[in-house]
Amino acid sequence: AEGDGVAEEPQWWRELLLGLNHVLPSSLFMLPLALTARDLLADENKAVKYLLEVQQQERLESLLLMALVPTAVSERFLMADRLIADKYQATVLFIYVCDYEEVMLRYGADMTIAWMNQIFTGLDGCINDCPKDSVTKVETFNNFLLAFSGELETADEPADEALDGQHAERCMALAVQMLQATAHVRRPDGKVTTVKVGLSSGAICAGVICGLASPRYSIFGDTVNTASRMASNALPSTAASPYIHCSATTRDSLDDDFCRELQASEGLFVAPRGEGIEIKGKGKMQTYCVTQHREPQDEWWRAGSTG
Repeated sequence: AEGDGVAEEPQWWRELLLGLNHVLPSSLFMLPLALTARDLLADENKAVKYLLEVQQQERLESLLLMALVPTAVSERFLMADRLIADKYQATVLFIYVCDYEEVMLRYGADMTIAWMNQIFTGLDGCINDCPKDSVTKVETFNNFLLAFSGELETADEPADEALDGQHAERCMALAVQMLQATAHVRRPDGKVTTVKVGLSSGAICAGVICGLASPRYSIFGDTVNTASRMASNALPSTAASPYIHCSATTRDSLDDDFCRELQASEGLFVAPRGEGIEIKGKGKMQTYCVTQHREPQDEWWRAGSTG
């Protein structure tokens, strides 16, 4: 009071003190809360970044796995199915590139690899042109490509009933297309690229062998071995002079209408190769060849072979 000699506080000062009285406690409470929220947000951003990196890594691993094995198999593998061993009735296709070692020794790795890349790019394109999942590329290694077409066996479908021939026709048509794909690929010395083609039909097992790392999809069985023998015993072939060698099981699986269409559209005939030839590890086998002639023109089969 003025009578007591004490000056009255200004109004603005009382309002300031009142405001500070409300603000300071709130600030003391909100400041730690804000700092905590900031730290939590930073941790969340780190977690999101880490999760995105993990997802990207998983996508890359999935893409790499699908490059190593068929899509359906990679999906099973990613779901922790570690025992993959499927049975098929199938036709196996082998293609060997001729003179690979000679070219490697003469022209070195760089030019040989460039040449092989051209060849396998063309062959892969042929497989990609097939209906989805109708033909499976198993691998390329050094100078050969291995692929197959087949029907997965089940408990309700016995092996002898599954052999319907469609896979043989798919692989035979694919072999013709692959010969055409190599027509414009020249060796480093300018010569025409030649290949040996072999097919065989029957039962195979397809599975993934991985060990601790590097899973590998492969096929096994006598049919695979026979297809390899058919290729190694074939004559060098080009699009201009095709020669596709197959076992009796593949010939028996080809429909007559397919053979007539092959003759009409490509000018190719399916003919027996003599009265049989000696095949290493197999003995004498009656085999067949697809050529531009009704009867094989080579003298080689008359002498037989042990390749």
